[in-house]
Amino acid sequence: MKGKVSFDYDGTLTNPKVREYARELIKRGYDVWIVTSRSNSPMARENKDLFETAKSVGIKIRNILFLPNGKEDIIVHSGFKFHLDDSIMVIKIINHSGDKGVLFAAWSDSWRNECESKLKWKKK
Repeated sequence: MKGKVSFDYDGTLTNPKVREYARELIKRGYDVWIVTSRSNSPMARENKDLFETAKSVGIKIRNILFLPNGKEDIIVHSGFKFHLDDSIMVIKIINHSGDKGVLFAAWSDSWRNECESKLKWKKK
């Protein structure tokens, strides 16, 4: 594997361009994860769409993290090369502790270039 990358689900991986990019990264040898603020409790029946998307993209079920109490610390400390999210607050918190966050905006394609630059960046 070339490394781990993560995607938020709602508002991010639900976008067709992001799903296609995640598929491409899997083909290129990256370990793709979903890190979501959703709950996966027995009462959370709304996750059927998430699991169907994961399957269609090729993301392993074990690579889905449900973190309803905050995902920022896990993202910063789990070795992800980047995390793509549509929440500016999540990105600000992630980037305060480490430069791994990329803001997704559906109206712009700059997110993809920023993700690619984080894949090439190496610590000195």
